[in-house]
Amino acid sequence: MRLFNYLIIRGEIMNNAHKLTDKKGYVNIVNSKNSRLTFLTLDRIFLGPGEKLEHKYEDFESVIILQQGDFTASVKNNSTGNLDSISGSRKDVFDEFPAVIYIPPGSKIEMETKNGLDAIVYSSPSTKSNSPLFINKANIIETTRGALNWKRKVRVIFGPVSQTNNIIIGESVSVPGGWIGFPPHKHDVETDLEK
Repeated sequence: MRLFNYLIIRGEIMNNAHKLTDKKGYVNIVNSKNSRLTFLTLDRIFLGPGEKLEHKYEDFESVIILQQGDFTASVKNNSTGNLDSISGSRKDVFDEFPAVIYIPPGSKIEMETKNGLDAIVYSSPSTKSNSPLFINKANIIETTRGALNWKRKVRVIFGPVSQTNNIIIGESVSVPGGWIGFPPHKHDVETDLEK
């Protein structure tokens, strides 16, 4: 199942949509070289059945969110500790909560899959190294927000007060035919453009 084909980033015109392909491995999609984003990158991990991956995260904190499939992984960080033999699975993004891995700067992940996997990786520059963390389905809070065509399930993974340094992240699942604002945004602060 293809979850999405194009990603449109705020401020980018339609011609600069970032197309996802079926390229296997760790694939960079959006960064400061191909968009106006300077504090966020978006990558994809796409592996076939039985495949393995190793990746080092130097000056970025990262959050891997499983979209579909299964994994067994370990995260090594000489400064803050390790995560050994963590595993997660997900049938689809609509009916199941994600398995999530937080990776602090200076860490290395080793990951393998039995049946294949599709995961999205959000990263932000960071120098502060926290401990790696695995968030399973039982630790994710889901609430319902909005009304009518804007009603949606919101799954908070890392909120404003969390272990991450610069990343606030979650998932929104709309009712059929409903609307969800994009790109993700907040309404608790007035910006200069709103005056």
